[in-house]
Amino acid sequence: MTRVNIERFEPLSLTEMSVVVKTRYSEKRLLDKVSVTVHPNEFVAIVGPNGAGKSTLLKAMSGEFMEYTVPRRSLRRGVRGMTSAGVAALGDRVLSELPAEDRAKRIAVLPQASTLPFDYTVEEVVRLGLFPWRLSVKDANEVVRQALISADLLGFEQRHYLSLSGGERQRTHFARVLVQVMPPALVNPAFSVGSQYLLLDEPTSALDLSHQHALMQAASQHARHVGVVVVMHDLNLALQYASRCILVNRGQVVEQGTPTDIFTPDCIADVFGVKAHRVSGKAGQPQLLFEPLMMDRNRKR
Repeated sequence: MTRVNIERFEPLSLTEMSVVVKTRYSEKRLLDKVSVTVHPNEFVAIVGPNGAGKSTLLKAMSGEFMEYTVPRRSLRRGVRGMTSAGVAALGDRVLSELPAEDRAKRIAVLPQASTLPFDYTVEEVVRLGLFPWRLSVKDANEVVRQALISADLLGFEQRHYLSLSGGERQRTHFARVLVQVMPPALVNPAFSVGSQYLLLDEPTSALDLSHQHALMQAASQHARHVGVVVVMHDLNLALQYASRCILVNRGQVVEQGTPTDIFTPDCIADVFGVKAHRVSGKAGQPQLLFEPLMMDRNRKR
């Protein structure tokens, strides 16, 4: 694949981003003045415990929170309001200033859960990612074919979406967001719109072991020409595939760095409440083994 012109590299950044949810009795900060920057050609993993703010951070990076207040009537019962403050930018442009079509060409988002009540075929779902682009039939077909290969879905083109398993549906949506950022690298560098980003929220949660690694390998390959940001719980997958990790807890960034640097026993114990042991596989790839801290305390008695 052709790499995007390095002169047009533009980081995706958040500056002092806060997101607050107010209920009748309390206020919760989902993000608390978070500042992060991601660059093209990076594979960044966002990790942290449940409720740490990982998905909220990913949504903020997509431009979902751009200094707004959500009306009470649009929120679930008991929630009084949601507000945000801070800046989400792509290069030197605030995301809110980018036209929707341009933003769709540059940032593709796979949410934690994707619902689709219509009985489209797999190919029809994947082709939805082509919506912001104007491609010839030949080029469109090639982009879709390559995305299907990356998601291990060749032969599934005419399968109906509603007949698929949870993992197959997840791979279908992964192929759809790949299509959204593939044209500049795959079809013609002239389509280049600047730096692009692929934001994936727990993309392996419904996948078997084989497809977890296949999807992570595909995402890693695409990180050669786009920035990839993945929310995940499996620290070993992050250790194996991510070039950098952002560790989040209680709405704040606790650590940033390479997985090897930040996945220390002390850090993992503090954030996740488990004891970690680092071992090396036959190929020298580090792996983490875990046990509950309570088990460790019981052994000392």
